[in-house]
Amino acid sequence: MVAVSSPPPSQDNRGLNPLLPARRMLVAQHAVGGDNIYSEGDTNYTRIDASKLRARRVSDVAVAEAVASSIVEPEDFEEWKQTLWRRGLLVLRGPDGIGKSTLAVRLLSYCQKKLDEEGKPAGGSWLLRTGWEEIAAREIPSAPGASYLLDVSQSDDIPKAEFGEDLIRDSDFNRYDGVFLVVITTPEVWQECHGVTAIVTRDVPVPDPYAVTMERLQTITDDNRYESWLADLSFQALVTRLKQPSEAVALAKSISSALQREDAEEAKQSVLDEFQSWRSYLTTWFKKHDSVPERAALVAAAVLDPAPPARMLDARNELLREIGEPEESVGPLSGPGRSGYLVLLEAGSVDKGFSISATRHGLDEAVIIFVWNEFPQMHRVLQNWLIGLAEGAPSHVVERVAHITVKTAIRARSNIFLELVKKIVLERQSSYALAIKIIDGIVLDSGVGAFVRHRLLQWARGANEFLASFAVDACSHTLLQERPRIALKRIFEGLNRESPDSGFRNAQKVLLEVSKDGSAALIVCDVVAEWLSQDGGNAGVKAFLVINYNVPAVLLANLADASNASTEEFFRKGWSAAIGSDVDRSELIGAMRSLIDVCNKCMIPPSVVMRIVGPVLAESINSDVAMAALRAKDDGVADPIRDHLMRELIYGDLASAFGIGVEEVVADA
Repeated sequence: MVAVSSPPPSQDNRGLNPLLPARRMLVAQHAVGGDNIYSEGDTNYTRIDASKLRARRVSDVAVAEAVASSIVEPEDFEEWKQTLWRRGLLVLRGPDGIGKSTLAVRLLSYCQKKLDEEGKPAGGSWLLRTGWEEIAAREIPSAPGASYLLDVSQSDDIPKAEFGEDLIRDSDFNRYDGVFLVVITTPEVWQECHGVTAIVTRDVPVPDPYAVTMERLQTITDDNRYESWLADLSFQALVTRLKQPSEAVALAKSISSALQREDAEEAKQSVLDEFQSWRSYLTTWFKKHDSVPERAALVAAAVLDPAPPARMLDARNELLREIGEPEESVGPLSGPGRSGYLVLLEAGSVDKGFSISATRHGLDEAVIIFVWNEFPQMHRVLQNWLIGLAEGAPSHVVERVAHITVKTAIRARSNIFLELVKKIVLERQSSYALAIKIIDGIVLDSGVGAFVRHRLLQWARGANEFLASFAVDACSHTLLQERPRIALKRIFEGLNRESPDSGFRNAQKVLLEVSKDGSAALIVCDVVAEWLSQDGGNAGVKAFLVINYNVPAVLLANLADASNASTEEFFRKGWSAAIGSDVDRSELIGAMRSLIDVCNKCMIPPSVVMRIVGPVLAESINSDVAMAALRAKDDGVADPIRDHLMRELIYGDLASAFGIGVEEVVADA
C-alpha cells in the first residue's frame, strides 16, 4: 500500500528544500529505470497537491558517483553544457540503459557549480519521475536555484507537442531564476515533442562497450593483466555482444574480481561462462551428471540459493516427487554429506549454508533458464514445484522464489511467469503471496513491465472474477506507489464490472483502504475528477460513490474549511456526473445518504452540503433521489442537514438558488 510519512526533523527546512510542503507527503519507496543516481539514504517526497510528479533529492554522494562513473561523455558534451546554461532546458534522447541519467546529473551538477561561482542561490538537483499517464509543464517545479531531471522514458502516454512547446516557453523565464531542466526520454516517447524541441534536443550516442570496460578497469584495479584478457579473441567476441554500458561495467567488475584468483585460466573461463549465461558450463555439468536426483539437487540449490543443505534436500525431494522419480533416502547418514554436496554442485560455503553462485555470479538464474530451454517437458513440473515451495513457507523463501522467477523471466524475455501467476490465482490460492511478489518484482521492468500492466488491465476487465480481484490487489502495492494513476485506472476497472462479484468487492475494499490516507485520498480524488471530466464511464462514477460511502478525513477537513473550495467543487461535479449516469438509482441514494450522515457527524455546515447536492436535488426529474436521500432517520438523533435541505426544497429556496422553477419543485415535493 501507499506509505506515508511526515518529513523527518532533519529535512524540515523549507527555505532550502524547494519541494517540501507543509503537509504530510507520499513517500515513494523505490525508483525504477535508468541508473541508480541517488543513495539509499535519500528521502523522496511527493507533492501530490501541487504536482503530479514525484521528486527525490540527488545527494552529494550520488552526484560525485555520477561524475566519477565510467560513462563516457560524448564529444560535444561541452556544447550540451553551454546549451543548458544558456537556454535552461536540454532534452536527452536515447534507448534505455546507455547512461542518460548519469550524463543528466553531470549536466545539472555543472549548472549548480556555475550558480555557486556567480554567488547565486543553488537549490540542489532533483530527480522527477512521472506517476501519471499525462503531465503538464505547469506541474513541473521551478524553485529558484534548483535543477531538475525529468525522466519520462517510462511514460505510458506519449507527451503531446503542446507539452514540448510549454517547456520551451517556461525555460525562457525560469532560466533567469537559475532554474534548469534536463529531460531524459526515448525516441519513441518523445516523437510528438521532438519537432518543437529540436533546438534543445540531443541524441545520446550508444557508448562503445570496449571503451567503457577498459575505462572502468583502469579505475577499479591496478592489475594490468586485464589488458591481455581483453586482447583474447573470446573476450573480444564477448564485449561486442554487450548492448548496454551497465553490462560493460558488470564485465569489468567480474574481471577485476577474477584477477584475484590463483588459477588464471579457470578465472578467465568463469568470466566467459558468466556472461554467456553459463551455457557451456551447464552443458558440461549436465553431461557429466545424468542422475535425475543430482540434477534435481542443482535445480533446488539454484532456486533457494543460498540454502542450508537440509532445506535444499527437502526441495530436491519435492521436485523428484513432482517429476515422479523415487526419492533418495534422507536418513541421518544418507547421501554424500555436506562436503560431498559442495563438491557435487561445485558450490561455495556461506553463512546461510552453501551457494552455487558464490564464486560463479549469476549461475543460480542461469540454471533455471537452461533447464527451461533444454527440457521443455519440465515446464509444468517446474511451475507446480515452485508454487509448492512457496505454500506456507517463510516470507524470505517466498521472496526468493519470486526473485528467481522474475529474474529468469527478465533474462529470458519471457512472459511465462504470468501463466504461473494465473495458475496460483485460479488453482493454488495458498501461494497467493508468491503471485503478488512476482507481479511486484516485474510490473515496472523496462522490458516486460508494459506487457504486465496491460495484462492486469485485461484481467480487471475480464469475465473471471478471481483474476479481476487479483489484478486489483496486485495494483495496490508497488504499482500504486510508483505509478498511482496507472494503478488506480485498473482498480477503477474492477468497480466497472457488470455484477458485484469478488473483483468488484475487492476494488471497493482497496479504494477505501487507499483513501484512508490523506495524501493518497487526494490522488484518488484527482484521478476520479479526471475520469469524470473525460467521460470515463461508470468506473469513474462508481469510484466517486465509493468515496461518498467513506469520506476521507482530509476531504471532510477541507469541506469544513470555508476557504477551501476545491473539495466542494469535486463533490458538486461528481454528483452532477453521477446523477446523469446509468448507475442504479439505489446506489446513488445510498451514497448520498452516507455522505449526508458523515457530514452531520462531522458538523459540516448545512449550507456547504446544499451547494454540493442542491443542484441535483432541485431537478424535478431527481425527486425520487431527493425524497429517499432526505428521508429522516428513526434513531432520534438530530439531523440538521436533512432538515435544512428538506426545508429549502419544500419552500422553493433550493430551486430558486439554482435557477429552477419553484412550482415544479413544490409540486414534486
